[in-house]
This record gives sequence, C-alpha cells and structure tokens, in this order.
Amino acid sequence: MFRHILADIGDEQSLEQSLSTFSSHISRISHIVTNADSQSLVLLDELGAGTDPTEGAALGRAILDKLDEIGCRAIVTTHLGDLKTYAFNNERAENAAVESTSKRCGRPTG
Repeated sequence: MFRHILADIGDEQSLEQSLSTFSSHISRISHIVTNADSQSLVLLDELGAGTDPTEGAALGRAILDKLDEIGCRAIVTTHLGDLKTYAFNNERAENAAVESTSKRCGRPTG
C-alpha cells in the first residue's frame, strides 16, 4: 500500500552527539522530507515540540505544507494550538481528537 513508511516518534536526544530534543526531531524530519514521495506514509509525533511554541508552530506549518506539496499521507500529533487549526485552511487535511480515560487496576480484596 505504501512505498515508504517514515516516522519521527520519540525523543532521541544525545549528549554524546550533542543532539537536543529539537535538533534530533529536525534531523529526522529533514530525512523524511527528503525521502518521502506520493506513495509514502509519514508519522510525526509532537510536531513543533522541543522549542518555543510560536517558532515550533511556524516550522510545523512549513513542514505540513511541504508534506502536502509532496502528496504523501501523514498522521501528525501536536499539542500546539496553531498547528491544530491547520486543517481549517487545507481541504486535504482533517483534524481528529482523542480522549483517553484510565482505569485504576486494583487487587480484589477478601
């Protein structure tokens, strides 16, 4: 179904390699944008994180615009309000929200 599945998930900061959270994400996203095509699936977790929220949102919008230009399919998560509204101005994008609930696991008594 997809020629490539490309992902930036998790945090791979490295003191040995002098990589911050932000530069680690940017490095992987640069690889993704370079290698993605119209038959790719791109997964981006927390786009725009690891830097100033305003700057992260602006950079995130540019990345989303580039992925849209490439024509790939993408699933992107973010907590940045400016990126959550991206789909309002792009007919090829859709917003989704997930609500999680947790149950306490307990041992039976008695």
